[in-house]
Amino acid sequence: MEFVTPGILLRRLLDDPGLESTRAVILDEVHERGLETDLLLGMLAEVRQLRGDLTMVAMSATLDAPRFAALMGGGPRMQVQDTL
Repeated sequence: MEFVTPGILLRRLLDDPGLESTRAVILDEVHERGLETDLLLGMLAEVRQLRGDLTMVAMSATLDAPRFAALMGGGPRMQVQDTL
């Protein structure tokens, strides 16, 4: 397990677009919008389409979980958790 900033994960995606060495990505506070985070979410949505085995967990206290899950492609390996 490794904790990295959105910027570091973006750099990894540029170096390894399929995130082949990663089995799961957990994003916390996804409601905090910013250029890096929005870009990261878009790129991760594409990676999820390529890799059915990549688990993605998104957490937020104020996010509309069903809407966000639909935006990210939903599916059984997409979890959106209300952290309240």
